[in-house]
Amino acid sequence: GFETADRWMINLDNIDAKDSLDALITMQNLKRNLLAEDEIENVSFTKEVAPFINSQWMDGTDEGGFEMQTYLAPADKNFGDVMNMNLTEGRWFIEEDYDAVIKPMVVNQNFMDAYYPNTSMIDSIILFHGERRLVGVVDEYRYAGEFEEAHNIRFDPEPYTQLMSNAIIKLRSGTTMAYAEKLSNLINTTTKTTGSSIQSLEKRKMES
Repeated sequence: GFETADRWMINLDNIDAKDSLDALITMQNLKRNLLAEDEIENVSFTKEVAPFINSQWMDGTDEGGFEMQTYLAPADKNFGDVMNMNLTEGRWFIEEDYDAVIKPMVVNQNFMDAYYPNTSMIDSIILFHGERRLVGVVDEYRYAGEFEEAHNIRFDPEPYTQLMSNAIIKLRSGTTMAYAEKLSNLINTTTKTTGSSIQSLEKRKMES
């Protein structure tokens, strides 16, 4: 359900341990510096629920008159492009979604088949810890690996400045691992840490 070629994931080192203003400035500087690199086309930030990381957040409700269970994946507005998510209906998040009165969500087809089979619910209000507007449906997101059992997935929009665990970068085609050393130096200088690590998602996919 997502692209791994020319995608690297950066496990960020304790940015969330900084005080709130320092963390905010660090995230803003990091995003700006990454996007200034010729080798990088786009960047998205995530929490612990990220590709090939064994972390799962579950959420459930019965507000709509029946029980719904999902795996929760916070995501910023760039995640859809960076990961080349395949939308079958609707759209991915946009900047305005962060402050929307009715919080939007994107779900996978497994969610739709489980709770709203053979029905289009785009722009409909679904009760899930309050009102949420369904804005998009993706076909898959098996973030633990392609042989993972299919789960119901719900994406919630969060600004990148609140997603301090991992960065996923979309590289220009042909970028080699030799670039990782320069990238590591940039990350360490920007974040003033030395514990961040860089991994190829293609390699992680082969190992999963």
